[in-house]
Amino acid sequence: MSIYTGQLQSSVPALRPDLEFQNASELGHPDKMMVIAGQRYFLADHATVSLLRLLQQPQSSYEALAEIMQQQYAIPCDATSLQQQILALPAGLWTDSPVRHPFWLRWHFLPADWVRLLSRLFQFFFLVPVAAFLLISFLICSGYLLFSHWTGHGADWHQTQWGTALALGLTGTLLHEFGHCSAAQRFGGRQQGIGIGLYWFWPVFYAEVHDAWRLSRWQRVVVDAGGLYLQAVYVLGLSLWYLQSSDATVFAAIWISATMMLNTLNPVMKFDGYWILSDALKLPNLHQQLLQESRRWVQSLRPGSGVQPPSGKMRLSLLAFTALALLFFGNLLLFYGNMSGIQAAALTQALLQPVLPWMSAGGHGLLLIVLCVIALMTALRLARSIISVVRES
Repeated sequence: MSIYTGQLQSSVPALRPDLEFQNASELGHPDKMMVIAGQRYFLADHATVSLLRLLQQPQSSYEALAEIMQQQYAIPCDATSLQQQILALPAGLWTDSPVRHPFWLRWHFLPADWVRLLSRLFQFFFLVPVAAFLLISFLICSGYLLFSHWTGHGADWHQTQWGTALALGLTGTLLHEFGHCSAAQRFGGRQQGIGIGLYWFWPVFYAEVHDAWRLSRWQRVVVDAGGLYLQAVYVLGLSLWYLQSSDATVFAAIWISATMMLNTLNPVMKFDGYWILSDALKLPNLHQQLLQESRRWVQSLRPGSGVQPPSGKMRLSLLAFTALALLFFGNLLLFYGNMSGIQAAALTQALLQPVLPWMSAGGHGLLLIVLCVIALMTALRLARSIISVVRES
């Protein structure tokens, strides 16, 4: 957790003016409150919330603040201990704290008003009978296409127009973000538009639906999964198109879209899979909690350690997280392997031509390098996580 490091000796710092408080019972913490600071959220006990409420009012000194804490809340403290407590509060609560985003670069290209109007077009898809029918149809079509592909009746990759296939895949990714916004609007939540950014080493679309924290537990899960659902509807449309046309480019777009959807389930990064697990299991700060509990579980397995293993719920959470992580990395391995093989074959074919097609060879070579770099960074990320658990256990 980041720590506020401003100068506190002369005056009491000012809190953000938009600070809000919400009961955390829905998150499985009836004895705590959720502190909402813009797009960031913190769990706090009632004593800390009492302090924050006082800090929302102008305070002349730490001595005066300590006296009010004792009189109004019967919390014994002095100016020095109070100052130390304030020093330990998260940096995101203060007016002078920098705004942090998970993206290296970002461009907010669709404002909230536009997204609100366009999201109304998708409300029909979130009716329960419609959603059930479409999801069942998606699973049937996907199973049929997968069976056809593995039995040798799939598309001929050599006839694929990869630029068109990628454009179709990216269209589904943009619809994915509208799925989050449409689900949030259906439950009365607010959204702040859609953008594109660079997260770790992936270019991604993103939807700002931070207000979903105000919704109930399962409403939040629907918002988390709404993007995958609407993208599944889009892939269903592509599947029906392919069944009618047998177009290799459409099949490639389906494959790209399915890979992106599985990638979104990745709980290692803060993609949809992370938030679905976090909200469904009522585990805020999921990564931090799972890391601590996984170390504890490893320690408990050592003979004579005396460390109690995590609870049954936490062990189930760890197993679910591990299963999704393995699915993610397995999918990435398959995707990078297939794409690298395709690009390497195309590059080799171009290099064997009597007249070297520089544009084609350069494109295939560049994509092959990018795939190798992403694969290496993904492997390093996985290795660092494993080492972190083992080293500190």
